[in-house]
Amino acid sequence: MIPPRAVVTDVTRVIMLTKPNCPQCQSLKMFLKLALRDKYAPEIDIIDQQAQSDRFQTLARQHAVQSLPVLIKDDDILRACGPNETIRFLETHLGKR
Repeated sequence: MIPPRAVVTDVTRVIMLTKPNCPQCQSLKMFLKLALRDKYAPEIDIIDQQAQSDRFQTLARQHAVQSLPVLIKDDDILRACGPNETIRFLETHLGKR
């Protein structure tokens, strides 16, 4: 029998919903990559509207997403992804790095 702590899950991951040709989405991606030096990259699943349509639509409906980009962790959603808000959201859900 496997001890409960040995089970690996994605509970620590944050989801980013994005779409092609979205200036705000590109800005957030660049902020994560350059300003934050991709330090959270391993814990962020980027779901693209065009490339992963079914999963995107399910999550967008579930969280009542009407504009992009958004960051989602469980039932918490960040709709205004400015630099300070993004850092605060990631630190809250993924810890400081």
